[in-house]
Amino acid sequence: ANFYGNTTFSRSPVFSNGIELGSKDVLGDGWNPKGGRNAVVWWNQVGSGSLKYWMEQKSDRRLKENITDTAVKALDKINRLRMVAFDFIENKKHEEIGLIA
Repeated sequence: ANFYGNTTFSRSPVFSNGIELGSKDVLGDGWNPKGGRNAVVWWNQVGSGSLKYWMEQKSDRRLKENITDTAVKALDKINRLRMVAFDFIENKKHEEIGLIA
């Protein structure tokens, strides 16, 4: 199927062979049908390339077992991230906090 313009689905669509998007953004509202709320998904890619990643909404403690502390010192990795403020060129929208890929 080809969709041009805005498309609304009354149920969540299932894509079995990937999704291709032209030069548009990928957005998500963080809604979880099993209850709870997850982080907003926002992906904006400038230029060509691909995103290959599996995203699931499995952050709820009720969906997990055998939860233990990890030896990974993630704070060191987080502290190396460079947070920036910026303006989008196309619509001049200002983002107060973000990361540059």
